[in-house]
Amino acid sequence: MISTNEAKALETLSFTIHRQILEEHGTVLDAAHTLALRAIHQQLASMLNGEASNWQGRWALSAPIGFGKSSAVAAFIAAAWQKQLLGNGVTLTITAARVEQLYDFEAAILVAGIPANAIRQIVSVIHKTPVKQGKAVRPSDENVDAPVLLVAHNKIRGVYRRDESWKARQTDLVYFLKCKGEPRDLVIWDERCRISESVAIKVKKLHQALAALKALPEYAQSHAAFIQWLSTTLRRLQKEVGRLQQAHGYAEAILSDLKPDNLQAFYTLVTRQSRELDTGLRNHLTEFLEIVRFKVRVLPDGVVSYRVVIPDCMENVLVLDASFGLSELTQLDTTIQNLEAAHPLLLELHRQHRKHLADLKDCSDLHFLHWNKGAGKEVVWADCEAYLTDKAEGGNVILEVIEQVKQWTAEGRAVLLWTHKRGTNGKDLGEILRQCLVKAGLDGKRFQVVNPYQGKSGPISKEQIVVETYGRHDASNQYSYCSAVVHVGVQQREDLDLSGAICGQKRDLQTGIDPAKVRSIRCAERAVEFQQSNGRGQSRITRNGRALPQVTLGIWKDYQGENLTELLKPWYRGATWERYQPRFTEASEDISSTLVQKVAAHMTTLPEDVVCVGSKTVKRCLRAEGIARRTWSRIVRQFIDQQNTWKLEGQMLVKQTAEAFGF
Repeated sequence: MISTNEAKALETLSFTIHRQILEEHGTVLDAAHTLALRAIHQQLASMLNGEASNWQGRWALSAPIGFGKSSAVAAFIAAAWQKQLLGNGVTLTITAARVEQLYDFEAAILVAGIPANAIRQIVSVIHKTPVKQGKAVRPSDENVDAPVLLVAHNKIRGVYRRDESWKARQTDLVYFLKCKGEPRDLVIWDERCRISESVAIKVKKLHQALAALKALPEYAQSHAAFIQWLSTTLRRLQKEVGRLQQAHGYAEAILSDLKPDNLQAFYTLVTRQSRELDTGLRNHLTEFLEIVRFKVRVLPDGVVSYRVVIPDCMENVLVLDASFGLSELTQLDTTIQNLEAAHPLLLELHRQHRKHLADLKDCSDLHFLHWNKGAGKEVVWADCEAYLTDKAEGGNVILEVIEQVKQWTAEGRAVLLWTHKRGTNGKDLGEILRQCLVKAGLDGKRFQVVNPYQGKSGPISKEQIVVETYGRHDASNQYSYCSAVVHVGVQQREDLDLSGAICGQKRDLQTGIDPAKVRSIRCAERAVEFQQSNGRGQSRITRNGRALPQVTLGIWKDYQGENLTELLKPWYRGATWERYQPRFTEASEDISSTLVQKVAAHMTTLPEDVVCVGSKTVKRCLRAEGIARRTWSRIVRQFIDQQNTWKLEGQMLVKQTAEAFGF
């Protein structure tokens, strides 16, 4: 910790360095933005002030994506180095979701002014990721007592993962929360900081696993005891589920005596000796065996439990989370306070400028196209398969996406596509979407861009079309050259999973669960997924308080009481929203019949000497370009079947002349 005078001097220098960094990247700060940035640096210095503890604790800073949160921390570290305070009153742990983000943070510290020859004594990146995987720039550093330690979220969560029933307060800090044997002064948590992780297992999945085990003759003897225990346990769970369903609510049903006497043997049996069982079902059994050691809660469609993964002893934390104000689930954790609602400078921001942090980024150059159509995992998989087998018709999600991507790439845009990671069948949805792009001839294209973060003068070759899956949608700037983004569906968590998460965030397995609240949280979580993934594109870059232009196509279904579009709009100040108009009409039977009649009428108007005409020509003449290709082919075949004058040869309609009949 440092003194009040040192904190004030550090705050001033830190803001000066940060302002220089932003200006070098073309950002001109207005009065409101300046005030907000001063609040960040004042908070960082205050959390390290050992003479004034009122600002120490767990705080969340909900500034927008691309606002400058990470660069503010980098500037702060550079200022502490210049003031010779690193390791002498200022020690930090910085944690992020992925290893590559840690190296991005290290690069930002270099940009902030710490020379490369000094960085190894100041900063250590700790990880276990092999360099050959391409995710780690170099092997893990060994200097665990460096003033600035960079570690991944999972490293902290994995070490401190425990059940709530363990009431002992954790005081034995692990090395990444210590420096030379003493607690580190501050933890910077990049992105969402959830104090717990939930486990949710549907009872029907456990029944499926049991049935699969019984169907494997080779397990009849080796798994007999486990099958017997699982059968007995499922009968008990089913009884509780039936009681809850009759009660038409989420009544309390806490079970604490499901643990078998030979739990460890069962766990070994499932994890090591059940390879013939489907991987997904085996994972459900493994999770179930892990949670039955403690209390579980039975809900109408399954069981839930949770584990605490952020230690109580990690007390002085600044969370950099652009979605904190949007996520209802995150805010259920009362250990984290919203800095915007308490800091004097941020309160002054609202009083003087009538702005919240989210309002500081002008989104007037963002254009959203919303197609109000369901695009869940099953829909995306089915539509991809239809496209790959030439069966896609009007209303097919992939058919529309391909046409939109073709238009945007023709305009010279780079396009980032987001979709679900895996379908309900366990197959890779990102991969099958890439196959559709290959079929459409959209693979392998390159794009020349100037990297806005490294300030390189020469162009860099990048993929013009990129497919990513949800789960990799936060804290990354590698796609900031993409000026167009497509959301092929928006990730949605199941109600059972959210119910477990609610218990975990409140650290109370018996907490009340209101179905309406679950729906509200579900919609808010989808909004968070959209906000984070959409912010990976060009709009994350701010110039003079204005997000760079970006166009976004989002495909999801809005419902009364669960309207994702209306929830998102306030978070994109100045943006325009437009309803997407599909290019390919989803033709009904009535429309098809009408078009068949129009084709017949059109063919009678052709001159006598016309003996062949292209199917596409007829489509264009009837102004039916909006009809999907396969739908149009069906209409043409119906026309052919209804008369004897014309026949179809390839894509050509050929007149049946007298010579063709042998006269």
